This record gives sequence, structure tokens and C-alpha cells, in this order.
Amino acid sequence: MKTKRTFTNGILVGVIGMLVVMLTMSATKPATAVVATYQFYDLQDTQGLIFNTVTGELKFETIREKPLQEAVELRVNGYESDKFPINLKVANTHSEAD
Repeated sequence: MKTKRTFTNGILVGVIGMLVVMLTMSATKPATAVVATYQFYDLQDTQGLIFNTVTGELKFETIREKPLQEAVELRVNGYESDKFPINLKVANTHSEAD
């Protein structure tokens, strides 16, 4: 009789334990990955493009007053000619002081 009672209590504790574990697992949700809603593209002039990945909306915003400087004139000592200045193309130079 005592063995039957211990067995019944063991089964009952096991079932209740499994229910508690299942309730705990369902109550806590795993962290979901955060997806960026907006993407920004610099158009290398005075504007930038803001793209909403959820709605597909495109929006142009002014991000600077002057466009990025693209060419620099360089004068070399001993090379005195206004007809053929040496021009260098410099990528991504931005000066706030200008």
C-alpha cells in the first residue's frame, strides 16, 4: 500500500513539474532580431536618401549646405602654366570650414 502511494505521489510530482517547466518556457519569449526600419544613402552632394524598408518610401533630405569637394587644383613650383593646371581628383573630402 505504501509503495502504491509513493508511486502515485511521484507521478503527480512529475506531471506538475512538467507543467511548470512548460508554462515557464511558454511565458518567456526568445529575443527577436531587430531589423532596421530605415536605410541611409549619402548621394555625395548636398542631399541624402532615406529609405523606409517597411513601407518602401523614399525621402530626400538636405544633409549639408555645400556639396563634397571633388577636385583640387595643385600648383607645382617650377611649373608656371595657366593653360594646363594639374588637377587631382580626390574622393570623399569634406571640409566644414569652407
